[in-house]
Amino acid sequence: MSSEKQWHAEDRALSLDNESSILVPSGSAEKIAEAMRSLMDDRTKLQKLAKASRERIINEFSVEAYVSYFDKLFASLS
Repeated sequence: MSSEKQWHAEDRALSLDNESSILVPSGSAEKIAEAMRSLMDDRTKLQKLAKASRERIINEFSVEAYVSYFDKLFASLS
């Protein structure tokens, strides 16, 4: 679903299709159900996505990550 719109925080996508989530078209109950069924049938994939999602949020969107980002930004401006 890389052509689908993704939610963003600044320039970084919060969700990466098949890396940290499964993106589905907005308003498509059938596609949502299909994605949910695929995760229910493949626990390994579910655990992989859950782990990758948690790691991505911690590494990219934690307070520490934002402090580091702004520290580098302000240093580059001076």
